[in-house]
Amino acid sequence: MREYLSLLVGTTFTKPVMLQGALISCCKGGQWQLALSVLDRMPKAKIAPNAISYTSAMGACEKGGQWHWALELFTQLSRSKLTPNAISL
Repeated sequence: MREYLSLLVGTTFTKPVMLQGALISCCKGGQWQLALSVLDRMPKAKIAPNAISYTSAMGACEKGGQWHWALELFTQLSRSKLTPNAISL
């Protein structure tokens, strides 16, 4: 998984599925900084984050011991017009 995550750095994402896969990998690997970076790139790539995007990024922050970032992402999710899923709650 480390090899896959290292490929994400500097990658230009053009499809939502690529970003979702990247965020899920970040979550599994606890790569919170990379997850935040990927989430930040989504609007720039004209791809709207969804509840799964936020949940994956929150999971990466949780595994990385970054609770303040996980709570910030939950706040962003709550402020958006997206509905949190069972995992994000």
